[in-house]
Amino acid sequence: MKKQILLVLAFCSCTFVLQAQVVNTEKLRLNTQDRVFEGNINTSFGLAQSKAGQSLTLNATGYLGYEFKQSKLMLLSGYTRTTFSKEDVFGDDFTVFNNFQYAHLRYNYNWTERVTWEAFVQEQFDAIHEIDIRYLMGTGPRFKLFRTDTTQLYVGTLYMYEDEKTSAEDSIVFNRDHRWSSYLSGGFNFGGYLTFNAIVYYQPNFANFSDYRMLLETSLSIKLTKRLTFNASLNFIYDSEPPITVPKTRYNLSNGFGFNF
Repeated sequence: MKKQILLVLAFCSCTFVLQAQVVNTEKLRLNTQDRVFEGNINTSFGLAQSKAGQSLTLNATGYLGYEFKQSKLMLLSGYTRTTFSKEDVFGDDFTVFNNFQYAHLRYNYNWTERVTWEAFVQEQFDAIHEIDIRYLMGTGPRFKLFRTDTTQLYVGTLYMYEDEKTSAEDSIVFNRDHRWSSYLSGGFNFGGYLTFNAIVYYQPNFANFSDYRMLLETSLSIKLTKRLTFNASLNFIYDSEPPITVPKTRYNLSNGFGFNF
């Protein structure tokens, strides 16, 4: 019965959500080393009122992992909806909606005790940052620098192909780039009730190294009950060549609750 529920959740994740620019598949969670299946569901929201108007942000993410022999299959998905309420030049109220969605599927094969081979595919769109659709696929090795019951540190170096369609100022641009995606990922577990994870990416374009992205994700989880956690996260992105209307530097700070199974 449990397997059937997990498969239904995975199917719903694939059909409900389409992609994240930063995806952390290395998170150190508690007491999962002996599980065949593992997963979590996280939600958060934000409400703001300022001179520019009112905004409401709703966010949901999900993770499902299945481990068998030397292999591990991971599915991550997420959806963010932001609503802006403003007044136009005539004083009338109007509402603007922006959606961000992603789905990420990754396969890991434990080649040796310290070397894992990774392959992934990813799909996303991000209306507020002019990304109509972006497809990613890549493969490469990940190296375990060290891991204990409370601490882990990995480094990865992958080839990544990017197929992207963007729209800005009534123009449509197609980008098909070959990138190097390297990352450093670490996690700490304090006393069995608090975990901290961080991952930083560097993704230059092989054809033009001045075209690159730097991506950082940090997350803090506090265990409230056996299944329930409080989560806080910070995402930071620097893109040297974004769509023309999008700033080079972006960040997002959020908090909410998660359910682990």
